Amino acid sequence: MIRALLAIALVLGLGVGSGQAACVLPNTLTAGTLASASQVMANFNALNACINKSNMSLTPAAGPLTTVNGTETMIGLAATFTPVASGNIFIYIQAQCANTVTGDGVNQTLRFGTGTAPVFGAAITGTVVNTSSLTEANGNAVFSCNMAGIVTGLTIATPIWIDESWAALTGGTATIVRMNVQVFEL
Repeated sequence: MIRALLAIALVLGLGVGSGQAACVLPNTLTAGTLASASQVMANFNALNACINKSNMSLTPAAGPLTTVNGTETMIGLAATFTPVASGNIFIYIQAQCANTVTGDGVNQTLRFGTGTAPVFGAAITGTVVNTSSLTEANGNAVFSCNMAGIVTGLTIATPIWIDESWAALTGGTATIVRMNVQVFEL
């Protein structure tokens, strides 16, 4: 059991001693000595919690959001993620959009950064991951406006925020509803 636990930690690139990585196990298990079931389970539960941090899904409470602004501003999702293993993540934001003007749509830019997350309507900030301009054929028709991207080279144990900047494409009132943010560490 101990060997299996240590093998899982090594395969995932997680540290098993204090200070080695973002995942810290509460008990040091030494070869040749007996470990109690409670020590092994405490280490297993700590490792499980650490792994679960590297695979997160959340649904922001905000929405529906509307804008008539033709210049991108931040949505203010305040989604956060802390890499624990590789520093490489996949971000997927699933949403539905609409615009009151037929043939119009939404500009979106997926962004991330460190520090304080931006609020709704704030000036654009953060590092760009991906951009998209989507249009729909009928005024007020709801259409998918999903965003995705891969970010590499993040610092382990440093939290990041994830957000979008957005604007009405060329006019009308743009709306984003039913947003779901998913982040997976690769």
